[in-house]
Amino acid sequence: MNGAQTLAFVRERYALPGGDNSRILNQQAALTGILNKALSPAVIMNYNSFLQSVNGSFVMSVPENDFKRLIRHQVDTMESWQILDQAVTGTGASSFTMSYPNRKLYVMEPNWDSVNAAHNKIEAMERGETITMP
Repeated sequence: MNGAQTLAFVRERYALPGGDNSRILNQQAALTGILNKALSPAVIMNYNSFLQSVNGSFVMSVPENDFKRLIRHQVDTMESWQILDQAVTGTGASSFTMSYPNRKLYVMEPNWDSVNAAHNKIEAMERGETITMP
């Protein structure tokens, strides 16, 4: 898909049977595709030009030097990645929000068990533990 097609794919929710939940699955699929493309030898071997081409397009929580060290490690080893995804779940509701205080909007009331499960997996990964998915 090109950029416009990908953007349409990750934004659509009204035509999908699962609404926002289906949109999240599409967003995860798009990110997996982008990561797989970015990790391909054709792209990663030219990572400096790749980083210049996407400069200003996104914000990272990882310091740039750490990110470049990760890329150099990937170039040196060409290890394969296992990409796992998980969505938190919830129940649709309507509520006043900070962005529209005078109008009820559709919101998702989170299922806290699913939020905590995702949180625990993130913390385990940050500790260097192997993550498994059901």
